[in-house]
Amino acid sequence: MTLWLLNVAVGRAQTLPIVIDDRITVSLPDEVTFAIEASGDQPITSIVLTYGITARTCQEAVATQAVEFEPGRDVEASWALDLRKAGSLPIGAEIWWSWELIDETGARSTTERQVARIDDSRFAWRSATRGPITLSWHTGDAAFGAALLAIADASLNRISQDAGLVFEDPIQVFIYAQPDEIAEVILFQPEWVGGLAFPEHNIVMAAIAPGEDAWAQEVLPHELMHLVSGALTFNCRGAQLPTWLSEGLSRFAEERADATFAAQVRDRALAGDLPPLLSLANQFSAFGNEARVSYEQSRQVVTFMIETYGADRMADLLAGLQSGLAIDAALIKVYDLDTQSLDSAWRASFGAPTRPAARVTPISVPTLALWTAVPQASATLAPTDTPRPPTPTPAPTVAPTAEAPKTSPTTGPLGCGGSIVLLGGLAWFVTRRRVRL
Repeated sequence: MTLWLLNVAVGRAQTLPIVIDDRITVSLPDEVTFAIEASGDQPITSIVLTYGITARTCQEAVATQAVEFEPGRDVEASWALDLRKAGSLPIGAEIWWSWELIDETGARSTTERQVARIDDSRFAWRSATRGPITLSWHTGDAAFGAALLAIADASLNRISQDAGLVFEDPIQVFIYAQPDEIAEVILFQPEWVGGLAFPEHNIVMAAIAPGEDAWAQEVLPHELMHLVSGALTFNCRGAQLPTWLSEGLSRFAEERADATFAAQVRDRALAGDLPPLLSLANQFSAFGNEARVSYEQSRQVVTFMIETYGADRMADLLAGLQSGLAIDAALIKVYDLDTQSLDSAWRASFGAPTRPAARVTPISVPTLALWTAVPQASATLAPTDTPRPPTPTPAPTVAPTAEAPKTSPTTGPLGCGGSIVLLGGLAWFVTRRRVRL
């Protein structure tokens, strides 16, 4: 799929090299191609591209690339950014660029910065806005879009009022009808993925077809919470949300709990057979039933924290993580409890025995969380995803086993030679596979 985004004509200036044509072409999901046509009174000997992404980063994300071309008075040049190395760009993200031209006398001409929005022109999109949320969809009538926007708005209000996490930046939500429509524009995602959150861009993508009301009530609150919690804990000091807190918050945002797994968590805790919370810091089990239990256990712990200590403290906890505190240091500062003592307090609240701390081997760089995929090297949040509900079938006796997570190609500068690695997190994408609860 090729999207022609921009074509700019620039007026001629005396003596300096000038740009005749300046354009960008996005071929999703593989590459972005920058192209230029220029002319000068003297032969043009150098063309340098400067580009970047508008996103939440630790420093301005800028990359430069010297472009090969045939020198002369009238020149054409192009360069392709390989998204398989640099990382996918979500629909709605913005990319900017400018050119520097140098002729053989040393005269320099720099173009004004151009900005293009990454769009998916395969579909005719409709949009509606309420508060900070703009929701776009391509299948379904106006009532369908309005219903989804109402769910998203109510979810953001619940996140603010019930969880104490206030987020007022503009949010874009893109609704596709089928999961494979998302997989065709976002690299390294399984075809069945139903939701993605990009906290660095304030963007959510979800697959929701008309009539899937129950699924919409699940995936939109879940991914919006991932976006909010990711944005509110963004930092450049290596601190990150533990898996149990990230997924517990997102399950809390869904509001509705699975009664079967809620009872299983309580029963196993009362029997002393529930894993300690410390064991859920970096990943959940790759096995379906156990992963579901971990999701529900995380939800119950987060619910206990909010209902027992108040929503304001949850906001303080995330602020502590954003300041660079490790999770135990942040918990002690806000709750006067570390992870183990919080776990014990939660179990004691319904009469369950406490569990000894899990033995955790210290490592210099935290293991990538199975669900949150926040690599510390980049300090930029990678997307989180939610699988779409399967076609209704009789419930199996044994839950299916989820595959272990697989990492995607990770590193790769956006440019060659001395170019800067652009947007840290865009160079680090991990395929996460979640079991739907």
